[in-house]
Amino acid sequence: MNLTQQALKPENVIAGRCFLCGGLATKGKGEHVLPRWLQKRLDLWDKTLTLLNGTTIPYRSIRIPSCEDCNTKVLGKTESYVAALQGSDIADWSHSHSFEVGRWLSKILIGVLIREASLLHVRSSPEFGMIFPPEGLDELLLMHLLVQSWRKAIRFTSLHTVHPFTLYVYQIEQDPDFSQFNLSTNIFGKSLCIRFGDLGFAFVADGGLQHEIGELGPYDLAYKKLHPVQFDGLAARVHYKAALRDATHFYIHIESPESFDFNQVKVTPYTSEQFEDGSARIFREWSLTELATVFELYGVPGWRHLVDEKGEASYTFLVDQFGAKRNIPPGGFSSQSAG
Repeated sequence: MNLTQQALKPENVIAGRCFLCGGLATKGKGEHVLPRWLQKRLDLWDKTLTLLNGTTIPYRSIRIPSCEDCNTKVLGKTESYVAALQGSDIADWSHSHSFEVGRWLSKILIGVLIREASLLHVRSSPEFGMIFPPEGLDELLLMHLLVQSWRKAIRFTSLHTVHPFTLYVYQIEQDPDFSQFNLSTNIFGKSLCIRFGDLGFAFVADGGLQHEIGELGPYDLAYKKLHPVQFDGLAARVHYKAALRDATHFYIHIESPESFDFNQVKVTPYTSEQFEDGSARIFREWSLTELATVFELYGVPGWRHLVDEKGEASYTFLVDQFGAKRNIPPGGFSSQSAG
């Protein structure tokens, strides 16, 4: 059994063993899911994340069990790499940048789920179980292997893009009327979007399926500079697309003492439904009515300006009627700017 399988065993998660290797955790408070350097940089200690059961938890309290080696020797390298990134780095963005950021975001999404798997859904009623069922953590295998790759050479062969995940990268404009930080997730779609300072990332642990239908993401805006309002609206779109995924991948993996090869072989749809051209259905049909609900759910600033009288999300802050990226005036947006 490899370290990932050991760490994700429900009994080890419940017992509070190291989330990365399954070994004995230190007696301290564990690994910060949202790293200390980021909480300190943007003063996020008392900001909160909403969990699946509707309760909130301060970022300072989102910690998970970790042993000393995993915390310092494995995770420390990734944290140092991402902490040094700046918006200007996007001009020379490389596949190695994407891999490091994908590994970092995988750690955060894993951490959130493991934290939810350690908390009772109803504190006064243990019979209702945990917020997230520990036995469902085996769905994190691919993300977990990404984080493990600091420890052992892991080689991925992917069908849709270089790396086995979807990642869109953006530079973020600074607007004093909007927070410099926003984090949102779709746990069941395995997506996480985060902007901090002048960087924004939209990540989906889908084997790269969103790249199959659009290498540069919604409206081909990846690597461009977005206003915070635009990024939050784009993040909601990525989360919704993640929820529409209707396929997975068939993998072949081979492990040796020195390396781990993880190869995508084919896309496996969940259903036998096909499109008119005979191609397999990878995503369920997009609904503007559902998207309007998603905008509201994620609290996209000015979301009401994006919804028409039929309740459909027919407008966007991202591009104008000619498909060119919009410029949002500092601190402002209106129904006219939705277009």
